[in-house]
Order: sequence, then structure tokens, then C-alpha cells
Amino acid sequence: MTAYTLDFDDVVRQARENTGLADFGGDDLLDAFRVLVPALNAEADLTQEGGAARRANLVRALSNRLRLQDAINRHPAILDEPILGPVMIVGLPRSGTTKLHRVIAADPGMHFTDTADHFYVIEGEVVLVLESGDVVLRAGDMGICR
Repeated sequence: MTAYTLDFDDVVRQARENTGLADFGGDDLLDAFRVLVPALNAEADLTQEGGAARRANLVRALSNRLRLQDAINRHPAILDEPILGPVMIVGLPRSGTTKLHRVIAADPGMHFTDTADHFYVIEGEVVLVLESGDVVLRAGDMGICR
């Protein structure tokens, strides 16, 4: 079985190509990916299928960061807005989101649900990764979780 090798520059190039954007808003995320990609290559024993799936996840994460930074660049007042709630926990698979949800939900002053009831895409795109395949939602679309 041939191992799959991820290429950091290829993943970054693909995210930039997919979005038409280049500004990640600093090097913090790229620095983390510069550590993650070689670690995946050295330790994850990626098959061709698994490697392709991991590559797609990395490209998606970087693309989302590019879109977020673009929104901040176009509307810098976003950063001045207070975050009062609700708090939604999102993240890459196996990144600790369930643990964080449980910690926050343990606070008696917090209300929580097992899933989000619905959401509305204001700007850009949201990719829903479903068992039946990926679905792209765009500005004006709504998603309902059951």
C-alpha cells in the first residue's frame, strides 16, 4: 500500500486558489500547519484515501480562515462587536470541541442544547459535511439540525 504524503505548499496554494484570497491575517495558523503537516506525514500512516480526505479537511480549514480574514479586512468593525451569545463551538474533527462543550455546559449559568437548532449564512459559504456528501450553503441559505 502506497502512503500518502501531504504537501504544505500545495494545501496553502489550493486554499488560495479555491477562494481567490491570500491574506491569512498573520502567520499563527500557517505556523501551526507547518508543524501539523509534517507530523501527519511522519505519524499518521495515511493511506491514499485517508490522505486525500485529510488534505480536503486542511484545504477547507485554510479556506475558511481566508474567508474570515477577508470579512474582517472588509469590515474591521466586526472586531469591535461584543460577543454576548449565543456561544457556538465549532472546530475540526477530533480537535476537542466536545470536551469544550461539556466543560461550558457544566456551568449552571449556561444553557445548552445537544445540537444547534438552525443557522443562517450571512456572507460567504458554509460547507456541510454530511454522510450523503458535502453540501455548500451560500449567503441567504439556512441550515436546520435535527
